[in-house]
Amino acid sequence: AACHAAALLSRPQSSPDAEECQNCYRFGAYIGLAFQVVDDILDFIATEEELGKPALADLKEGNLGAPVLFAAQDGALPEKHRQELLQAIDRR
Repeated sequence: AACHAAALLSRPQSSPDAEECQNCYRFGAYIGLAFQVVDDILDFIATEEELGKPALADLKEGNLGAPVLFAAQDGALPEKHRQELLQAIDRR
């Protein structure tokens, strides 16, 4: 949204639907998504010292990040482990 707003404000004569504005919106959305995926992965593989917060903090707070959601998909894990994961998600 911030990239979209910047494009709109820099060219007041542009329509919010202008291609340039939509491209800026998509750019911002993809940057945000990439940041979130990296943050989700670091929650699993980084130390508390590297993160500046306890490792697995997001998971402990009940926030299901990309690694958990991908692992819950059919075929991502052996079925026994997938079922254990799904049960853990249901309990939260």
